[in-house]
Amino acid sequence: MNDDDGQATVNDSARDGWVLAIDFGTSFTVAASRIGDRPAEVLAIDGDRRVPSVQLLDAAGDIGVGRAAGTQAG
Repeated sequence: MNDDDGQATVNDSARDGWVLAIDFGTSFTVAASRIGDRPAEVLAIDGDRRVPSVQLLDAAGDIGVGRAAGTQAG
């Protein structure tokens, strides 16, 4: 569907292209994608469908995220 000036609307882009949805939760982060008219799929990251929502700033000032940050934090 196009608007009055011939530009594609958001609905056309979502239906014909690729959509990524990310839920940055308090405990876990989850991502899902949909391509075209196919059903949405929850993405597996490193073999798991959810990643810990953990951030770490270590003594050296390095930033860690996800499972690596959780492991490093102990």
